[in-house]
Amino acid sequence: MSMSVSSYSTTASSNTTISGTNIAENCPAGNLNNAIRQMMADIRTELTDAVLTLTAKATVAEIRTALDALEATAAVEAIGALTPAADRVPYYTGASAAALATLTSFARTLLDDADAATARTTLGALGVIAASLGNPGYVKINIPSIGILILQWGTVTAVANTGSQSVTYPTEFSSFSIPVVTGGLNQTNYDQNFPAAYASSTTGFNFVNPADSSMTLFWIAVGV
Repeated sequence: MSMSVSSYSTTASSNTTISGTNIAENCPAGNLNNAIRQMMADIRTELTDAVLTLTAKATVAEIRTALDALEATAAVEAIGALTPAADRVPYYTGASAAALATLTSFARTLLDDADAATARTTLGALGVIAASLGNPGYVKINIPSIGILILQWGTVTAVANTGSQSVTYPTEFSSFSIPVVTGGLNQTNYDQNFPAAYASSTTGFNFVNPADSSMTLFWIAVGV
């Protein structure tokens, strides 16, 4: 029967048997052979394959590789010398020096965000999600927890004395739009200077130009 090596006494004289084999003073000579063989078997039983793999290595570096362990460099020791604390994270202040920085619970809610959009939501920050900066153009701005605000702009020729003309937005609003228009010919009569918008929708608006001459109409629309 195998005997655990941990059962061996550190006092030599107390080791009188090995797995039931008598090795006390004046024991039969044959018992010594049996005891040595049994002790070898006991030791081998205690040695796992992992331990035997390590004992076969020739250098400390090979043992570290087998254990997938880090070498005790100055940089590693600098981190190991720090005292952990709540809401703190280690960082290097030099090639072989480290310190702890504050990492609040709020900061952790930002660090676990997977992308910029999620981070903006955490911060409650506005974010441009689409834009076209031409003429006409538009920009879509995401307001966290509220919705998407759309701003559009452009110019169009307002034909003289035309009762109804239209502008189509470069991108469609979801719910409504509020257009504002301006233009003019620098005339003294107000009706020669102020085209007017009406009948706005999510896709565009209509306007009239009561002037006797065509002009450039400048427009801007805001909505959601």
